[in-house]
Amino acid sequence: MSELREDKEKDFFERTLYNLQLYKENHSNDSKKYKYETTMLLNSLLGLLIIQKERTNLLALVDISFLNYKNSASDFFRHMRNSISHGYFIDKIQVNPKTREIEQITFEDKCPNCKKITFSQTMTIDQLNMLIEQIEECFKTG
Repeated sequence: MSELREDKEKDFFERTLYNLQLYKENHSNDSKKYKYETTMLLNSLLGLLIIQKERTNLLALVDISFLNYKNSASDFFRHMRNSISHGYFIDKIQVNPKTREIEQITFEDKCPNCKKITFSQTMTIDQLNMLIEQIEECFKTG
């Protein structure tokens, strides 16, 4: 059994990144056994977004310029958290018909009352990986 440190949120964050790194290493060595890479990325991202939202303003410092998003990082992550936690991306997963691999995902957020789309961001899997790397980098330096 592994101990939790006093700063449980930071510990959770580091464990999430560690687990994701182990998964990526195993996936590159044996992609048939370690499949569903995108699902692992999404699950990890959700954990990172929720914990950091509750704990600090760290996400406001993440460089998201590579996504060409016009508003602030705080705004971006608020919408991403809503999109993932409410499943507003599930119907927007685009799969390559030949390889059956996920190529990109459009994340949307909706107004809870009127269901109007208030956010839409399409990301490739490479961009999703880069986003997590940017969060990790900010965490290490922040």
